[in-house]
Amino acid sequence: MSKITGLIKAVWLGDVPLVISYWIFGVLFSNASVVLFYEVANAFNSRYFLILVVLYASVCWIWILFGVWRSAGKYKGRKAWRYLARVAVILGVFFSIPHIILAVLQR
Repeated sequence: MSKITGLIKAVWLGDVPLVISYWIFGVLFSNASVVLFYEVANAFNSRYFLILVVLYASVCWIWILFGVWRSAGKYKGRKAWRYLARVAVILGVFFSIPHIILAVLQR
């Protein structure tokens, strides 16, 4: 198995430490990829390309959300961090879905 495949699997299974899962993948990677792909979609000025970008970003987003959720469940430190990470996942889902729908409908 390649290193990238192993990392994808480790994040999905929650085997990555919570701090890395949340901050590196949940915050940095997800925000950077959304901005990058949204700008690419704007450059092409295509609704269909935007839909492809949203589909790709959704797969990545689901992967990250499950990874953070599972990593929080395996976290051995203070229980507050476990619960806060899971609350952040729930709030992320709650607030992101309307933005995704609006981004597609505005094209």
